Amino acid sequence: MADQGKEGKAYRKLDDPHVHVYIATVLVIGVFIGIFFFTPGNLLPLIVLAGMGGGVISTYIRIRGTFPHSADKGTLFVTKVQAYISPLVAGMLALVFHGFLASGIITGSLFPNFEDGSLKYDSLSEMVKTLSPATNRDAARAVVWAFIAGFSERLVPNVLDVVAKSAVPKPGVPEPGVPKSGG
Repeated sequence: MADQGKEGKAYRKLDDPHVHVYIATVLVIGVFIGIFFFTPGNLLPLIVLAGMGGGVISTYIRIRGTFPHSADKGTLFVTKVQAYISPLVAGMLALVFHGFLASGIITGSLFPNFEDGSLKYDSLSEMVKTLSPATNRDAARAVVWAFIAGFSERLVPNVLDVVAKSAVPKPGVPEPGVPKSGG
């Protein structure tokens, strides 16, 4: 193999998908620091950050050792793009999952409890302020589940499927409050 010189080695290092995962991680941390310090007391930036962190770690695990320097340029390009998009998608998935938790669609002993959400809706900012985890332990659970939602690529889509199927009435079974026809 011919010596490619210092420039060839530097290019290979910049072309390494791992480098782009590290860059994406730094960007995620930077976004978090910017949002967190401008919204004290709001848990949502931490929920998004935990989801983004889960996405970064999932991407790193997925590409670790699977893309040698000899991979074709198309594969490397897709991997690099994925390293940047994955945290954004993971943050959104964490926010959606947090909505499932806060709305009470998902409940159980492993999930966080939230303050009474029966107040009249006024605005999104008021809802975010008043619909918060009941205790510090519940807030910690919310952050852990946000990380899991960002890490797992299928958790939120699977929950969406289950919720959608349970919302569709089954044939022959009347909906509650709807009288039977033809009776």
